[in-house]
Amino acid sequence: MNYYLIGFMGAGKTTIGHELATLGLKHLDLDVYIQNQYQKIAAEIIEEEGIEQFRLYEQKCFFKVSQQDNYIISLGGGTITIPEVAEYLQKQKYVIYLEADCPILYKRIQQDINNVRPLADSYVHFTSLFDSRKPLYDKLATIKINANQNISDTVAQIIQVI
Repeated sequence: MNYYLIGFMGAGKTTIGHELATLGLKHLDLDVYIQNQYQKIAAEIIEEEGIEQFRLYEQKCFFKVSQQDNYIISLGGGTITIPEVAEYLQKQKYVIYLEADCPILYKRIQQDINNVRPLADSYVHFTSLFDSRKPLYDKLATIKINANQNISDTVAQIIQVI
């Protein structure tokens, strides 16, 4: 059994996954896994090969990492848009949605100079993407966690439910 962290970009999936790993849980970040498999960061793959090709890589890697057991797996913000992934997640016990308000998420990614996010090129595009994905996050989540707060409070909430 695995624990899947889902949520929009900036929700803290990677950071929270790392924090949970310091408590003894194993963590696997799908974006990092993809980067290691293809020797490119997600932004490079999207820019060079297109979003459709990136989603194919993402799907392949998702199903490979899902064969692991007892992991916290941080998904990319758009992983849930892949129909086969969404169908798989609907059958899982622990799909943890890190839910945060759109303006907070946008502020976070603007402050994160270490990550290139080609799908967040403008606030209008960002909010449109957020609005299109939110119903799917809501549908797939078996657990919702308020991710508007600081990381330690968010981690504490997750620990209480897992």
